[in-house]
Amino acid sequence: MPWFAYFLRCRDGSLYGGVTTDAEQRLAAHQAGRGARYTRARRPLTLVWVSPALGKVAAHRLEYRLKHLDRRAKLAVVRGEREPLAGLLHMVLRERSSTVRPASASRRRRMAGSASSPTTRQRRITPAR
Repeated sequence: MPWFAYFLRCRDGSLYGGVTTDAEQRLAAHQAGRGARYTRARRPLTLVWVSPALGKVAAHRLEYRLKHLDRRAKLAVVRGEREPLAGLLHMVLRERSSTVRPASASRRRRMAGSASSPTTRQRRITPAR
Protein backbone atom coordinates (compact mmCIF):
# COMPACT_ATOMS: atom_id res chain seq x y z
CA MET A 1 0.00 0.00 0.00
CA PRO A 2 1.48 3.39 -0.93
CA TRP A 3 2.11 5.96 1.78
CA PHE A 4 2.48 9.71 1.35
CA ALA A 5 3.97 12.57 3.36
CA TYR A 6 1.94 15.78 3.09
CA PHE A 7 1.84 19.43 4.11
CA LEU A 8 -1.29 21.35 5.07
CA ARG A 9 -1.38 25.15 5.19
CA CYS A 10 -3.33 26.35 8.20
CA ARG A 11 -5.44 29.50 8.50
CA ASP A 12 -2.63 31.28 10.34
CA GLY A 13 -0.17 30.47 7.52
CA SER A 14 1.69 27.76 9.42
CA LEU A 15 2.47 24.41 7.80
CA TYR A 16 1.49 21.07 9.31
CA GLY A 17 3.16 17.88 8.07
CA GLY A 18 1.93 14.33 8.35
CA VAL A 19 1.83 10.88 6.79
CA THR A 20 -1.14 9.02 5.34
CA THR A 21 -2.28 6.46 2.79
CA ASP A 22 -5.00 8.78 1.42
CA ALA A 23 -4.25 12.51 1.47
CA GLU A 24 -7.75 13.72 0.55
CA GLN A 25 -9.39 11.55 3.21
CA ARG A 26 -6.86 12.73 5.79
CA LEU A 27 -7.54 16.36 4.87
CA ALA A 28 -11.26 15.73 5.39
CA ALA A 29 -10.51 14.25 8.82
CA HIS A 30 -8.44 17.31 9.77
CA GLN A 31 -11.19 19.65 8.50
CA ALA A 32 -13.79 17.78 10.57
CA GLY A 33 -11.70 18.16 13.73
CA ARG A 34 -10.71 14.48 13.87
CA GLY A 35 -7.10 15.16 12.90
CA ALA A 36 -4.20 16.39 14.98
CA ARG A 37 -4.81 18.75 17.89
CA TYR A 38 -2.55 21.32 16.21
CA THR A 39 -4.90 21.65 13.23
CA ARG A 40 -8.17 21.76 15.17
CA ALA A 41 -7.73 25.39 16.17
CA ARG A 42 -6.26 26.44 12.83
CA ARG A 43 -9.00 25.51 10.37
CA PRO A 44 -9.72 25.91 7.48
CA LEU A 45 -6.84 23.92 6.07
CA THR A 46 -5.50 23.56 2.54
CA LEU A 47 -3.58 20.58 1.21
CA VAL A 48 -0.53 22.21 -0.38
CA TRP A 49 1.90 19.35 -1.02
CA VAL A 50 1.89 15.55 -1.27
CA SER A 51 5.01 13.43 -1.72
CA PRO A 52 5.41 10.76 -4.36
CA ALA A 53 4.17 7.30 -3.33
CA LEU A 54 6.52 5.67 -0.83
CA GLY A 55 6.61 2.69 1.47
CA LYS A 56 5.43 3.15 5.04
CA VAL A 57 8.89 3.36 6.60
CA ALA A 58 10.21 5.71 3.91
CA ALA A 59 7.17 8.00 4.26
CA HIS A 60 7.69 8.25 8.02
CA ARG A 61 11.39 8.95 7.56
CA LEU A 62 10.60 11.66 5.01
CA GLU A 63 8.05 13.22 7.38
CA TYR A 64 10.65 13.26 10.16
CA ARG A 65 13.19 14.98 7.91
CA LEU A 66 10.61 17.46 6.57
CA LYS A 67 9.54 18.46 10.06
CA HIS A 68 13.15 19.28 10.93
CA LEU A 69 13.59 21.66 8.00
CA ASP A 70 13.44 25.39 8.64
CA ARG A 71 10.41 27.28 7.34
CA ARG A 72 12.22 28.59 4.25
CA ALA A 73 13.14 25.04 3.15
CA LYS A 74 9.61 23.78 3.85
CA LEU A 75 8.17 26.54 1.68
CA ALA A 76 10.65 25.63 -1.07
CA VAL A 77 9.34 22.04 -0.96
CA VAL A 78 5.75 23.30 -1.14
CA ARG A 79 6.62 25.51 -4.13
CA GLY A 80 7.99 22.45 -5.87
CA GLU A 81 11.63 23.41 -5.93
CA ARG A 82 13.60 20.26 -6.62
CA GLU A 83 16.77 20.89 -4.66
CA PRO A 84 15.60 20.38 -1.05
CA LEU A 85 13.18 17.60 -1.90
CA ALA A 86 15.57 15.66 -4.13
CA GLY A 87 18.17 15.58 -1.38
CA LEU A 88 15.64 14.42 1.21
CA LEU A 89 14.18 11.72 -1.02
CA HIS A 90 17.65 10.50 -1.88
CA MET A 91 18.56 10.19 1.82
CA VAL A 92 15.27 8.53 2.76
CA LEU A 93 15.31 6.01 -0.07
CA ARG A 94 19.01 5.26 0.43
CA GLU A 95 18.48 4.26 4.07
CA ARG A 96 17.73 0.65 4.76
CA SER A 97 14.02 0.02 5.07
CA SER A 98 14.66 -2.47 7.84
CA THR A 99 16.76 -2.13 10.95
CA VAL A 100 17.36 -5.89 11.09
CA ARG A 101 20.90 -6.65 10.01
CA PRO A 102 22.64 -9.95 9.61
CA ALA A 103 24.47 -10.98 12.76
CA SER A 104 28.24 -10.83 12.72
CA ALA A 105 30.24 -14.01 13.26
CA SER A 106 31.08 -13.04 16.85
CA ARG A 107 27.44 -12.30 17.62
CA ARG A 108 26.33 -15.63 16.13
CA ARG A 109 28.85 -17.39 18.42
CA ARG A 110 27.54 -15.51 21.47
CA MET A 111 23.96 -16.29 20.53
CA ALA A 112 24.75 -19.98 20.01
CA GLY A 113 26.51 -20.17 23.38
CA SER A 114 23.68 -18.47 25.25
CA ALA A 115 21.11 -20.97 24.02
CA SER A 116 22.69 -23.79 26.01
CA SER A 117 23.48 -21.86 29.20
CA PRO A 118 20.83 -19.54 30.64
CA THR A 119 21.76 -16.04 31.72
CA THR A 120 21.63 -14.96 35.33
CA ARG A 121 18.13 -13.61 34.93
CA GLN A 122 16.88 -16.83 33.40
CA ARG A 123 18.23 -19.11 36.18
CA ARG A 124 15.64 -20.33 38.56
CA ILE A 125 16.47 -19.37 42.11
CA THR A 126 15.66 -22.12 44.60
CA PRO A 127 15.23 -21.33 48.28
CA ALA A 128 18.02 -22.42 50.64
CA ARG A 129 17.23 -25.48 52.77
